[in-house]
Formats: sequence, C-alpha cells, structure tokens
Amino acid sequence: LSVEKLGEILDVEDKTAGEIRMDVIDEAADHVYCQSIEDCMMAANGFASTGCKSLNELLDNTGIPMGEMVHVYGKSGSGKTQVGMNTAMTVTKGFSQGGCNGCCIYVAS
Repeated sequence: LSVEKLGEILDVEDKTAGEIRMDVIDEAADHVYCQSIEDCMMAANGFASTGCKSLNELLDNTGIPMGEMVHVYGKSGSGKTQVGMNTAMTVTKGFSQGGCNGCCIYVAS
C-alpha cells in the first residue's frame, strides 16, 4: 500500500501516512519474520523479494511485482531459473517464514 493510497484512505497528509506506515511495518516486524526490513517494505508495497539483494537493488529496491506476469530472459547459465525459483519460494512461504503468504504460477519454457 503506497503512502499516497494510505493517506487517501485515512484522509491524512502524505507525511502523516508515511509515519503511520512505518509504525505499522515496525510493529509487524515484531510479529512477522522477514529476511530484512527491505523485504518487509517490498511485501507491504506489493512486491516480492528476488532473494538476491543486488538484484533487488537493480530493481530500485522494489523486487518483483505481485499479481503480474513477469518475463525473465537472458543468456544460458545466467541464473534465470534460480531467480524464478527464489522468487516463487518467497511468494509462497508463509509470513512467519519470511514470505508473502501468496501463490505463484511458475512457467519454464
């Protein structure tokens, strides 16, 4: 949930919405296991971690968008399958295991 959307729902300014959002993430961190605060923030914004910090950084620390089809391509042996499997695991693992508690369709061609 974006700061703007939260502000709209709560009818507060973006700054206040941002503070509320961070408080919720901090509180959730006490009850939900995440690999890192960045992973928690990604999940809160509708993204799943790729399982690779440097790849997440290349994606502007957003990860893979949930609810959308994502096509990963590249040279043979570059790690496409590994990224796909790590992301699928992140999406399907429960919150208590650092995942998104979601479902995933993985298609390899």
